[in-house]
Amino acid sequence: MFRFCTDVLHLSEAEAYRRINAARLSRRFPVLLTMLEDGRIHLCGIAVISKHLTEANGEEVLAKATHKSKGQIEELVAELAPKPDVPPTIRKRPKPKAPSESSKAADESREEPRRNEPTSPTRPAAPDKRPTVAPLSPARYEVRFTASAELRDKLERLEALIPGSDLRSVIDVAVSEKLERLEAKRFGKTNHPRSNVEDADTSPGVRGIAAAVKRFVWERDGGQCTYVTRG
Repeated sequence: MFRFCTDVLHLSEAEAYRRINAARLSRRFPVLLTMLEDGRIHLCGIAVISKHLTEANGEEVLAKATHKSKGQIEELVAELAPKPDVPPTIRKRPKPKAPSESSKAADESREEPRRNEPTSPTRPAAPDKRPTVAPLSPARYEVRFTASAELRDKLERLEALIPGSDLRSVIDVAVSEKLERLEAKRFGKTNHPRSNVEDADTSPGVRGIAAAVKRFVWERDGGQCTYVTRG
């Protein structure tokens, strides 16, 4: 079946796996085919949830997975099979292996341009993988990203200045303080407001928007933009 999907249907290995997995799972849960047909669930979601479906919870779990994104289904799986918290760690990435002399010579022979043939630009290095935010259990997430040596040093210095802290609490403090400053500047959020919207001067000649007005609009609209264009 896998060879048929890749060689005849010309699907990628991942696409073939997802379709075969869904077909096998539909033998136990025939409703999956109907859900796929009407768009209530997608192949990526089935791949995420397939190992956690049982005859006892199948109907309830599929109902919760209806019209959910892959990330939302991953959070559902974290409720079904919670994982323990991961310890905060900083690890140095391994250096890429240096190519051997034989592989260098082979690459040079393949890449040597023909006479009068323009050389192609150097291929840029592959970028680092995107940061990972994966649910472990309800309201608990694993966050993983690649940091520079400068950021590592800053985290260690900040950790040394906060007694009893670890990497997790240091990042929490830094993000919370930055978020508080930005929200105070953009939305006028503060725990101790000096004025309310009734005291704000909103006359046409006044430059800028008063913090009380920003705060009132942000709270009124629930932190969302409510601008509607006129067609």
